[in-house]
Amino acid sequence: MMKQLLISLLILTASALTIDAGDFGPRWMTLMDDDGRPDTGWVMLSNPKSVLRKIIVLDFAPALLEKAVLEYHIACNPYDPKQRVHVANAASAGVKWANFIIRVNGHAILDQPAESHIRKGRHRVVIPVGLLREGENRIDFKWRQLPPENPGGRQYGYIYFSVDTLKATPCHSLASADGGRSFKPDPRTEGQREFVVRLRIKL
Repeated sequence: MMKQLLISLLILTASALTIDAGDFGPRWMTLMDDDGRPDTGWVMLSNPKSVLRKIIVLDFAPALLEKAVLEYHIACNPYDPKQRVHVANAASAGVKWANFIIRVNGHAILDQPAESHIRKGRHRVVIPVGLLREGENRIDFKWRQLPPENPGGRQYGYIYFSVDTLKATPCHSLASADGGRSFKPDPRTEGQREFVVRLRIKL
């Protein structure tokens, strides 16, 4: 009970904080499975039934960490299927995206309107180190389900996650088409590509 309360407090105080590249110093290191070329392809997230999962393995106890930051790369600007255009600026295009969710081992570190989190480029979100564990860590990306009445007029779009060639096997990039009940290697990557999702850690 106390552990769950601590995790909840960590999420409230550190969730959805972004971090700038200038904040990284010599004590930071990057855990990554891709070869470092995020322009080699993409996979798409288009509805709340689709979930992308990246598994990041920690070979040591997370208690040794001072800070942790999730980094992911978006290949191109999101696509609005209603207007049939890619949207660089949602406000100017009159688009209100649904919430974009990122979960770490089942705990949400981001649950906000997607506007600033799905544009082309690199994105970073702080992870409370208390959410990490030694061994496999599950990082899930998905759209939040909109209510039937949808009073805010929000919508889903196509999010293009960068993929790159494997750095090692097995593949740590999985996909679900049933809302996260089951996962398997994304058929679009044939188990030979990794989502460009990395963990930056400070010891």
